Amino acid sequence: DGALAKFRDALPVPDVGKVRVWGELLARRQVSSKETSVANAINCDAVIFPGFACVSGRGSLDQLRRFDRPIVLELDDANAKQQVLLVGAGDEDVRLFLGGKYVELTREAFEHVWNGRFYAVFRVDPAMPAKLARGDSGDGLAWALERLPPDPAAAGTTPPASFDRSVETRVLTLQRRFGIAADGVVGPETMFALSSLDNEGPHLARGVP
Repeated sequence: DGALAKFRDALPVPDVGKVRVWGELLARRQVSSKETSVANAINCDAVIFPGFACVSGRGSLDQLRRFDRPIVLELDDANAKQQVLLVGAGDEDVRLFLGGKYVELTREAFEHVWNGRFYAVFRVDPAMPAKLARGDSGDGLAWALERLPPDPAAAGTTPPASFDRSVETRVLTLQRRFGIAADGVVGPETMFALSSLDNEGPHLARGVP
């Protein structure tokens, strides 16, 4: 209770905090003011600008650790649904940016004030459609194939020209790995998972216990 009281005291005014949190997220993603504004990014449109997308959903801290990217988290109704930025996650603690300062809190305590909703931004091929499924082809498929776990049975063969059964199997493998609903379709959460496999871009802090 004492830790949560200090956490709440450190929260800025909700509207101010949200702007600062999203500003920090865009800065970590090296997004310039010429590409988009903080006010625009906060809307979390599916496409914020060509090649830069946003996805929202509900998950667990264990799932979000697998993405290994800074992610905006929404607090519960009792905390006015304020938003904070997850910048580090360990086995027992999380590190958060509150829009004015960084704090560390036990995962157990944080889960008492987090409603499970997250907002994540990521870079993606501008040609990527809203979703990819069986029978699809094109530049978006090429982007996905470069990042999907390889199919050992297809080693040395030519990459498929369309989204066939072998691609669907690779998508299902990725979805299970990240705790995403395993439907074999490359939707926004799966695209976020694929983008998180890139070495470039910010990652969650490693030094959190």
